[in-house]
Amino acid sequence: MAGHSLTGIHKTLRAWLLELDVLDPGALPEKREWPNHDFAPPEPGDGVNYLRESFMPAGQVPLMFRERESTGLYQISIFVPVNSGSFAAQTVVDKIVTHFAPGGIAPAEGGEPVNVDRSESGPGIVEQGKWWMVPASIFWRLSRPV
Repeated sequence: MAGHSLTGIHKTLRAWLLELDVLDPGALPEKREWPNHDFAPPEPGDGVNYLRESFMPAGQVPLMFRERESTGLYQISIFVPVNSGSFAAQTVVDKIVTHFAPGGIAPAEGGEPVNVDRSESGPGIVEQGKWWMVPASIFWRLSRPV
C-alpha cells in the first residue's frame, strides 16, 4: 500500500463522532457544519448551538520495518451564542473528548482503522463577535505496511 486513505480515516472518525449521538441521544448539536457543504449558521438569538468538523492530516513518515505512519488532528468545534455562558459548549466538548478516549477505533464502512493518541479540550474563544467556540481536538495516527 503506497499510502493511507485519508478519506477512509476521515470516514472512520466522523462515524465514531456520530456514534456518540447514538449512545447519548442529543449529545451533539443538531446543526452541523461539514467541510465543503453548504451551511448557514443559525442566528445567535435563535438559541441554537452548532458544531464544525475539521479534518487536518499532518502528513506521513516512514517507520522501521517497511511501515508508514499517517498522523493528524480531527477537531470538533462547538459554538454557542456569546454571553450565553460556557457550560453548554464545554459539556458537549467534554463528552466528545471522553468518547474519543485513547485507543483504537474500528473502521467505518469504507474506512480505515484509526488510533487515537489523545483528545483534549481547547480554550474557548469568541468567533465573529457572535459565537463562543470551544474545540475538542483529537490527535490520531495510523500505521500500515508499505
